[in-house]
Formats: sequence, C-alpha cells, structure tokens
Amino acid sequence: MGVPTERAAQPATDVEATVRLRMMGIHVAHAIRGRRASSGARPTRAALHCLLAELGLLRGDIVRVHWYTARRPVARVDFAGANPVILKWLEDTELETDNEGWALALLGRLRPPAGLRDALPHLLCTSADGRVQAFEYIPDTVTWAERAAHAPAGTDQLFALLGDRLAELHRLPVREEAVAHRDRHVRFPIPPLARLTPGEYARGYGTDFAEYMTLMQAVDPYLTELRESWAPSAYIHFDIRDDNVLFAADQTRVSIVDWELAGFGDPCYDVGAAVGQTLSHGIPARAGALAAVNRFLAAYQDAAGASEPTILRSLQFAGVFLLLTSLGRLEKVGSLGRVGHLSLLIGRRLVSQPEACHAAVRSQRGRT
Repeated sequence: MGVPTERAAQPATDVEATVRLRMMGIHVAHAIRGRRASSGARPTRAALHCLLAELGLLRGDIVRVHWYTARRPVARVDFAGANPVILKWLEDTELETDNEGWALALLGRLRPPAGLRDALPHLLCTSADGRVQAFEYIPDTVTWAERAAHAPAGTDQLFALLGDRLAELHRLPVREEAVAHRDRHVRFPIPPLARLTPGEYARGYGTDFAEYMTLMQAVDPYLTELRESWAPSAYIHFDIRDDNVLFAADQTRVSIVDWELAGFGDPCYDVGAAVGQTLSHGIPARAGALAAVNRFLAAYQDAAGASEPTILRSLQFAGVFLLLTSLGRLEKVGSLGRVGHLSLLIGRRLVSQPEACHAAVRSQRGRT
C-alpha cells in the first residue's frame, strides 16, 4: 500500500458534515456542488424510454421498472429478452457528487487483479448533462441485507471472498494518486460524539440518550487515538454495508457497488465496517456471526498480509460501527431496545478491548 505520511486532520467540509449527520441517522438537506433544480418526481416509462434512447441503451421494449430504496433515485429497467440496466440519478440528494464515476475510472487505471475487477460495477455511461449514470445490471445476486434476512451468518465462502476483495482493493499502489488528488482524501468519519453540537442536541435522541452519552464519554480516548492516527494510506470504499455488497446465489463471487463515498483513507475502516455489519446481523444470535467474522478476517489477513495491530485497529472500527448503529436507533426509534443495548455493549468492548474480542473470534477457527 502506498502510504503518504501526512495526516488528514483538516477542517471539516460540507460533505464531511453531511456524512457525520448521515452516520448519526439524521437526514438534513445540504447543497453540495450546486444542486440542480428538479421536481423530484420519478420519470414516467415514456421518459425512461427517451432517456435510454439518448444514452444508446434502449435494449428493446421496457417490460418492468423497479425502483430501489436508496439515498438517490435508483431504478432497474427490465427489457424483453435483454439484460436490465441500472439508472442512478445524481440530483436531489445531500451527496450530489461525481465521485463514483471518478472512483471507478481510477480503479480501472490502477489495473486491479481479476477478482477485484469482476467485483466492481460496470459504469456504461453518464448522460450529457451529468444528471444520470447507467450501470450494467449484475444478475443472479442478492444484497447482503436480503441474504441476512433469510439465512443466518455462517462459515460459507462468501465472507472469505469479501475479505479477499477488500484486501485486493487496499493493496493497490495509490501513493502517487493520493498525493496528486488531495481533494479525494476521506477524513476520519467519526465525530467527537461526546461533544455534540447544539443543533444535534436540539433534534433529540430519545429516552436512552443519557445512557448512550455516558458510554461514549468512556470510549472517547480510544476514538481520539483512532482519529489522530488516521492517514490516506489506501484507496477505500468508505461505505461497506449490507446494501452495497452483492452475493452471488451460487456463492462464487461478491460484488461491491455504490462507490460515491470512496477515496484515500484508512483501510481498517472498510474492514471494521464489514465486521460491524456482520455482527449487527448476528445480534442477538452471536455464534454464527463470530464464525463469519473469523472467516472474513482470516481471508483478509492472509490476502493483505495484515499485521495483528491492523486487525485490532479494524476491530475497533467495528465497535464504532455498532456504536453508531445504536445512535441511529435512538434518533429514529426514540429508544435503544434490546438490539440497541447489545450493540452498545458489544461496540464498547470492541473499541476498548480489541485483543479480547479477537481472541473470541479466533476461538471459532475450529468451527469453520
């Protein structure tokens, strides 16, 4: 991995403020890079027909349009006898940027290994006005979220494949690119949660907020250490979560989509997000999740040549993922509930005692 020595501790930008709020479960509209005016209504089938014809992607009669639940309007357009096309509108969202196209172009220039290359979405084109991106549909896959809802985490090959793909991403030689494109650095994303702004207090977080803040103040020194050691040492996805990972039905491949937040940052953040997401699916049923985490971390460590301190740091970021998940429940639901309390307790242990947590994960090695 290319490792620029300078740290990324710089004043927060509007995008960073947006990411902070989003990670805390708050939706606040922001004007980023000049918002375009739009009615916000979904295009009609006739309008989609015209758009696809303009893009040169009309593959026959449109038989179905499926709209996804996402930060921005995203649709799958099905044709009679042809592969569908995914359309993504870049307007009317708080994260309106050109970053995904830039990220995929960069990864192409870096000549990723075959496994990672096959895991990337295929950007077909962008409309002339820059409003819409078109991607090739990835068939015979389900999102990690969909799979987790119907099958418990276990020891299957998919978690090892995800570990391999992230290792390949983080090993790309990015030193020169990181120096040349400082505007594409991603900053440490975890806000000093023990010191919320007046506006964040005013929005309110429910009946268990005092309990949450007591715990956050206890782990704040660990978060400070993570923040101060953050550096743009690899190219990272920066949004590894269950809606952005696609698993093949035959368990032979993993795809990673939605690269709009990607940039140069700390690879442990990606690894920790994957671990935290796996554990959040496993709460309160712990054993299956631990086996899946073990399979993932073992594959990542082998493929990336990661040291033990790297894995421990990744586990701390997994704890941060769970702490932020708890805060999101407070904002949206008004209380932690059983799952929120468990997320809070497990998150604290991961942040403050990663060695003990790694020992618990490795104890699953004989059960994989």
